[in-house]
Amino acid sequence: SLFVADFIGTSTIVRGRRVGGLWSAPELPEFACGDECENAIAVAIRPESVRLTPRSDVSTQVEGVVAEVFFQGDHAIAQVRVGEVPFLVSIREGELPERGASVGLSWDDSALIALLEE
Repeated sequence: SLFVADFIGTSTIVRGRRVGGLWSAPELPEFACGDECENAIAVAIRPESVRLTPRSDVSTQVEGVVAEVFFQGDHAIAQVRVGEVPFLVSIREGELPERGASVGLSWDDSALIALLEE
């Protein structure tokens, strides 16, 4: 449920609605969301499900700007602002993005968690 996801707070939550197979939310470009999103009021995505991609990459679903990078022991978390939505991205290997860098974000459609109102 949306309440539980908000309470736990470790996922990116995007409020909106599904229109013709796409998730539509204010301040964001539309992105694919399957039938499980039909009655959802929001979708959640865990930081470990989001990948940084070059902005020009064909798999890029949204583009944003790196706001912060936090170290969490064996990995880092990047906060990427896409419009007004802060996406969290878990980074376990590779080069860390710099603050202010423009990046693309991608994920598998199956990583989206449909949230229903309780």
